[in-house]
Amino acid sequence: MSELEIVKPAIDIGIQTNDLDAHQAFWGDGLGLRFDHLLKVSGGVHQHRYDLHGGVLKLNAHRDPLPADATTGYSAIAIVDAARAMDGIQGREGPDGMRVALTPPTQDGTRVNVLVEASDVDRTLDVLHRTFGGDRGEGTLRIGETKLSVKLRHGRPPTTSRDGLGIRYLTVQVRDVLAAHDHALACGMTEGLAPVRLGDVAHISFVRLPDGDFIELSQRASLTGPLD
Repeated sequence: MSELEIVKPAIDIGIQTNDLDAHQAFWGDGLGLRFDHLLKVSGGVHQHRYDLHGGVLKLNAHRDPLPADATTGYSAIAIVDAARAMDGIQGREGPDGMRVALTPPTQDGTRVNVLVEASDVDRTLDVLHRTFGGDRGEGTLRIGETKLSVKLRHGRPPTTSRDGLGIRYLTVQVRDVLAAHDHALACGMTEGLAPVRLGDVAHISFVRLPDGDFIELSQRASLTGPLD
């Protein structure tokens, strides 16, 4: 079995929207995330990238309408914010029905927590743990400074597409995307997109959890050195 080496302790979060202004006001003005830069993606998508405790919140603004009712298992996120959560957890509702909680610092070093709804919690955690390693707890897996909290959702429909509103994928930065992709498939993931090279910037692929939710594997030259 090929190996998967993670090169960044934080997982990136990919959000998709048709309402850029509302999201910019929420994440930037409301929550104080620092805007880093704009990345123009193909297909009329502009990715606005915000710093998120060492990870990236990828706000993908789509020109074409996205389906409003597309299923995603990534249903909420919690972000450590010592100042705003000084008196306890602060719940916020963001654009497109997103649920966000601001929390005090955690004892285990988790800085971002993603809620993943699954039809089978153990199966989902098994696949995640085999693929990425990390510290497994009761219903959770901590990968570096990001925790995935997997909760049972009876009868949830499968995710059939990355297109949709809200959190549509997570990104794990890896040393070698070809080896990581093969490793993920051997560990029970299914293929979402075979590895593809994006110039000299990155080499990416997508794999999918048992309920179809997408995880991007990304080998970025800025983190791993030249792609050749």
